[in-house]
Amino acid sequence: MLYEKSSHKGQYFSPETPHDEIYFQVKTWIYYHLDYFDETFSVVSGDKKLEQALEFDDWKNWIIKKMRHPLYKEVYERESSIWGEKFRTFIRNNQDKLREPPDPEIL
Repeated sequence: MLYEKSSHKGQYFSPETPHDEIYFQVKTWIYYHLDYFDETFSVVSGDKKLEQALEFDDWKNWIIKKMRHPLYKEVYERESSIWGEKFRTFIRNNQDKLREPPDPEIL
């Protein structure tokens, strides 16, 4: 489903989209990832020891690749006020990389 929506334009999570089982599975999966990204930045970002131990630069690259998907972007932007400052700053600082096309292998 995520692969099929990787080139999606416009709003997917809207009242017009059928709220079937797939819709809720996709939405849950995306919220799960975004929450995980937010928690990771809240705990690890700025702690040099943790960043090194967890290879945080690799995580940041993977998060950027995930966030290129239009459905991730849609949920992130719609709910931007609920994400922590460190995650929001990371997204703001990487806008150029996030504009690149999604990688279907990462979805």
